[in-house]
Amino acid sequence: MKKKAQVRSEIIASLKQFTTRQTADTNLHEKLQSTPEYQAARIIAAYWPLDFEHDPRSLFNDTSKIWLLPRCLPERQLAFLPYLGPNHLKKSTFGLLEPDSGENTQPDLILVPGLAFNPQNYRIGFGGGYYDRYLADFKGHTLSLAYHFQIIDFPQEPHDIPLERVITP
Repeated sequence: MKKKAQVRSEIIASLKQFTTRQTADTNLHEKLQSTPEYQAARIIAAYWPLDFEHDPRSLFNDTSKIWLLPRCLPERQLAFLPYLGPNHLKKSTFGLLEPDSGENTQPDLILVPGLAFNPQNYRIGFGGGYYDRYLADFKGHTLSLAYHFQIIDFPQEPHDIPLERVITP
């Protein structure tokens, strides 16, 4: 079975070559919005994507929800701060765009980013462990949106936290 580092590099390469992303994202968003978890959530944490990642930003147009974005803290911890628009984001030390200010807020639902997902709903992220640390004590809902080629078999590790569900097109 492949190691996480190998899976990461292969999936990133596939994401960079994926040409029907916009159609797939629209389908993913429609499926997400029909879930009971999304419909019941008032406060949703998402993420600002890297160029090759699934792009959840069109979901931010749903003004019936309060949208949060992650901010990386010392000791590999996460906080979720209100999204106030693209002019209120700053580049982190990792090159990610994060809210420039705001109060840490507890979401009802987290749209967890990931590069690969296995059939048991474990994920491979970028390797920092930020989400696994946060999710270890999180009591809300956890969903991810993924393209079909991101679902692959890999072994989870003891510190990995499974998601409730991974939605594919």
